[in-house]
Amino acid sequence: MEKNHEKWIVEDVISAIHYHFEEIAEQSLAFISGLSMGGYGALRLGMKYHEIFKGISAHSSITDLDDLQTFIDEDSRGPLSDDTIRQSAILTNAIKYQATLPPLRFDCGADDRLIESNRKLHQQLSDAGIEHIYEEFEGIHNYEYWTKHIADSFAYFQQFL
Repeated sequence: MEKNHEKWIVEDVISAIHYHFEEIAEQSLAFISGLSMGGYGALRLGMKYHEIFKGISAHSSITDLDDLQTFIDEDSRGPLSDDTIRQSAILTNAIKYQATLPPLRFDCGADDRLIESNRKLHQQLSDAGIEHIYEEFEGIHNYEYWTKHIADSFAYFQQFL
């Protein structure tokens, strides 16, 4: 049985939230946020499922699968084809869904190992004319940074409520 992680996040998790929290109505706005690999997921899924999510915010994000190489010793590409790698890149998805992207922001710590990838994505999005907010703050790739800056995601989403 093939596992469909996208479906689990964009359908099953949201259904479970509605089931368990009666104060959250079916028509409530949904936003997506994440950090590191979860930041990659938030960016990619928020873009791809733009009809579900009304805003995207990410912290210290992996921006394409090659970024995984900074965290592991093995070849992060494994058996994946070049086309799969390209289709998984955040920039590819941003361009593909440009006309329907929800509001987008992301940030990264200035001393984070992913800072150059995040700066590159910011520049690529700017060059492609894709509206977004990018911020850099002091910090590294750790929970101290994310704990401090998750409030930035909540503040960003608040303006769309």
